[in-house]
This record gives sequence, C-alpha cells and structure tokens, in this order.
Amino acid sequence: MHSGRLCISGEDKQKQKHQRRIRAAKAWITDLDGTLTILEIDWERIRGIVRTMLNTDHPLRPLAMSIPSATEDPILRKRAHEYIAQVELEAATKKQRDEKLVSLVRSMRMEGLKLGVVTHQAKAPARLTLERLGVLNYFEVIVSREDALERGEQIGLAADALGVKPHEVIFTGDSPWDIEAGKRLGCFTVCVGADHPEADACIRSISELQSLIGSCAHGVE
Repeated sequence: MHSGRLCISGEDKQKQKHQRRIRAAKAWITDLDGTLTILEIDWERIRGIVRTMLNTDHPLRPLAMSIPSATEDPILRKRAHEYIAQVELEAATKKQRDEKLVSLVRSMRMEGLKLGVVTHQAKAPARLTLERLGVLNYFEVIVSREDALERGEQIGLAADALGVKPHEVIFTGDSPWDIEAGKRLGCFTVCVGADHPEADACIRSISELQSLIGSCAHGVE
C-alpha cells in the first residue's frame, strides 16, 4: 500500500476535487477499533462463544450489528451484548497512552475540525479506551451501539451532534462496511490499514492522516 499522500484515488481533476473537499471539511469522524487503535481481542473466539450463547450458526459479521438478525430472543440479545461489553472493558484496561495518537488528534483540533467517534462497542468501554489512549477529551461526541447499530446511521448521528453535514465530514474506517457507509453518505472517506477501491484515500495507519490532510489542504501532490 502507498502512503496516504500518494494514495488519493482518481485522476488530476478528481484529486483537485478531493483537495477542495478536504479544505472545506468541518469535522473528522472516525471508527475506533481497528482504526484509531487495535484492541487485544480475539474476535473469532468471541464470535464462537456468542454463537453458542445464541444457539446459531450465523456468521456474526460485524458482530454487534448481526446479533438482532441472529436471534429474536431479547434476553439472549441482552446477554450477548453484556458479554461482549465485558470483553471490551477488559481489553480497554490494557491500553496505554499513545503519544503519537494524542499529537494527531490535537493537530486535527488545531485545524479547526470538530471530532467524533463511531463504534460498534458499548459506550463505557469505548470511553475507557479513549481515556486510556489520552484522547477522550478531544472528542465532542461518541456514538456507540447503544445509539445505533448501522454504521451509516451512526455517522449521521455523529454529524448531527457536531452540527455538520455528512459531505463536510472526513471519515476514517478500516472495514468494507465503514467505507461503504461513508461513501453512501457523501463523506470524504479514508480507508485505514487496507486498500479499498471505493475509498477516496487509503493510508497504512491512522498516523498518516495528518500528512494526508496537510498535503491536500495545501495542494501538495
């Protein structure tokens, strides 16, 4: 994968359009796990345990979003979500302050952007993860699975809370459903850690976002 600076999709006219959109952006909304940080969770093992809890062979991808379609039993749904939240809390306690991430998030605020997080985690472990990383106080809104399960709806809720339109948002995510949701809403959508043909830009890690924004904001190719 190229660095974010070089991996803006499209020809020259399209790149110029992307540069204009980044200059006009008013907010940065980002996914948490897999994008801002990596939680030490064996999700395949957790899926297996949840399948047993729900007595289902549902693939459970993505996990939290899939539970309502895997069972209609509200008690089993509640138990599954409570179990996943406990796993997330345990992983969150292991995170440590990330000075590079703090620097990035601070710089995005200094660019005048409003900041929000969307996550399929429960809100308590998401807040703890951000707190342990040292960036909680920089984010104005956290939209979790308690607020909405579908990623597009989460982004919309976060944008509304920040007082911006989706087309004024830079959105970062790592999964195909992240990219599809961001593009569907009209966000400037950046794929982190992978190449995705529909993304407006791809970067190897979230640490490259600052250089991507800086190069586009100042018209650097």
